Amino acid sequence: MKKEDGISPSATRVAKRAMVLSALVCRGFIEVDNPGEVEELRASLLPWIDKVGAREEMEQHELVALTAPLGGLDPQTQINLAWAVESLAVLVWAMERYELHDEDTLAEPQSITQKIHLLHESAKEFVDNPLLKEEKVLKEMRDSCYGKHCHLKEFASNPLNAEKITEQSFTISASISRERMRASQWLLGSSELYSEVDISL
Repeated sequence: MKKEDGISPSATRVAKRAMVLSALVCRGFIEVDNPGEVEELRASLLPWIDKVGAREEMEQHELVALTAPLGGLDPQTQINLAWAVESLAVLVWAMERYELHDEDTLAEPQSITQKIHLLHESAKEFVDNPLLKEEKVLKEMRDSCYGKHCHLKEFASNPLNAEKITEQSFTISASISRERMRASQWLLGSSELYSEVDISL
């Protein structure tokens, strides 16, 4: 649902939210890796969040996921963390650090997290001296995401469209749309807590 705009998060808060999401996306993707190869990486995520000063933006359930031992995430949480890369893409775009692909192209996790220096202390520069696109541009993005979101819902409700697209392709498009909608709504103050953004239609 496209909410009336509330009090938008500050540029600093957007940067902190991006740091949190980048760590969570990383945590989601390494869940399926060899524990012996990525345990050091997993253990470094929360200390990095602290170093860049983003801990206050982290919600409790995110802290639980980030600090869970490898193999300790339930399957749905792991999937949700991986898809959060699409939300992260919108935030990093809003920070003037990334050019978004079209709405049907998957974001590339490593490319996006590199843009904000995941696991490097230099990432603190983005928190201390944040950039943020103008509200008009953010509204245009939100309206575009909302339009795509509505289109996909209408498409799915028409049985005649069942043979026009594979289930996998539709799932990918719907997941991209959902996460971009969540981020674009939050950027305009639809909810204080990121997890409480309403993306229903």
